[in-house]
Amino acid sequence: MESRAQMASLPRNDPDKFYDLVIQVAIIRPGPIVGDMMNPYMERRQGRQEIRYPILYSNPCCIGPWGVPLFQEQLLRIAMIIANFTGGEAEELRRALGSRRSVEKMRALELKLRNGMDQNGVSPAAQEEIIKAISSFALYGFPESHVASFALIAYASAWLKFYYLAAFAAAILNNQPMGFYSPAVLVKDAQRHGLRVKPVDVLRSSWSCTLEKEENGTISLRLGFRYVRGLRQGSAAELEAARAMRSFASIRNWPVVSLR
Repeated sequence: MESRAQMASLPRNDPDKFYDLVIQVAIIRPGPIVGDMMNPYMERRQGRQEIRYPILYSNPCCIGPWGVPLFQEQLLRIAMIIANFTGGEAEELRRALGSRRSVEKMRALELKLRNGMDQNGVSPAAQEEIIKAISSFALYGFPESHVASFALIAYASAWLKFYYLAAFAAAILNNQPMGFYSPAVLVKDAQRHGLRVKPVDVLRSSWSCTLEKEENGTISLRLGFRYVRGLRQGSAAELEAARAMRSFASIRNWPVVSLR
């Protein structure tokens, strides 16, 4: 949920419970976006659009309380109800939705969908809406259990960032490269949230970013040697070892540290 699209849509979604985060993770994906599911959901959630359920699956338990399918399981239920898919055919559809070549497989399954909808008297316009919704998930859409796992990570990460900002920032910086943003952006974001970030110090830094307790009891972040351009980890280890030595009597006792 760190992408710009996710952050832009979060105020519209205005999550106030965990399941709202599950939907938030699911909705910013090529499948729901191409299938024209994102805007109707946002509009209905904000009370700007009437909630309606497409023909033949008006039961909210099959499609959710907003009348917009967002997960693979919901699309499989729709296929079984509106197109008379058997359990085996629904499993074939599930595999097509999760396959790298799902677009080609979906074209083959489209005929089965249309035949089933013809038998149930579904109008051509409604058929196109349903085919679009189901086929779009071949571009990339999630099963609900997958989304819930991502949402749990997002919730836990947000909780850690809010209550343990220094430790969270250190962990993120120590595991770069990852995510959408550069270390400089992550540091500036942490500073905007009130974290004191200290520069690399030859007498205090370790290879990784570390935490330091201030006199007033707050925790600050010390940048590590890993962010010194051109400095190898082995050379940083030599610096740390030399720093830990006892007092010496002669300059000849001081170890030679390679900075290359």
